[in-house]
Amino acid sequence: MRSRHPTVAIVLPFRNYERTLEAAIRSVLGQTYRALDLLLIDDGSTDASGEVARRYSPPARYLRRAHGGAGAARNTGVAHAESELIAFCDADDLWAEGKLERQMAVLREDPGIDVVFGSVSEFWASGRPEGLRPAREGVPGALPSAMLIRRAAFERVGPFAEGWRIGEWAEWFTRMRAAGLREVWLSEVLVARGLHPSSSGMVQRDARIEYPRLLRAHLHRLKERRGG
Repeated sequence: MRSRHPTVAIVLPFRNYERTLEAAIRSVLGQTYRALDLLLIDDGSTDASGEVARRYSPPARYLRRAHGGAGAARNTGVAHAESELIAFCDADDLWAEGKLERQMAVLREDPGIDVVFGSVSEFWASGRPEGLRPAREGVPGALPSAMLIRRAAFERVGPFAEGWRIGEWAEWFTRMRAAGLREVWLSEVLVARGLHPSSSGMVQRDARIEYPRLLRAHLHRLKERRGG
């Protein structure tokens, strides 16, 4: 008989996030759903992030790897996870304390559901710089921190692309949609997404390079599926 409280593996990748990492870790460990296996994946940090993470190991598991990017770090976490349920939390995001409990209720109610997303509210950690967009409230959470997925479903989609600066999540998401997973999108805000100027600037620059690459990959998959 399956447990009504199966363990959820949470993969939290980080590189040089010493200012926000502890709050992200505490938001995961503070979940009302207590069956957790938190994997802290240090993607070659050069600041004090590793020291912050090691303070929480145990109960978390701390793993350090050579710098390879967010996709590679998430894949490392999944490879070390021993659970049939997988979630992700980025190092500048915060989970609502009932996030996992709410998502687990959906999966328990319908074993045919593959993946559950929650809604997201954004915040500027140190004030919004001039010229950058305002934070948004209660938007659909199409990001890793808002997702809970069955391991079998994740494996159907495959690992995250590696070697991308910003596009690894969008690339994985398009493959998820192409794989036809059964999705549920909750209206409740389950994640606070942290925004900061340095990442915004990087996204604006790198999107010009990586999003055309993402589009080409997506069109290639569509062509293969149609047998063209």
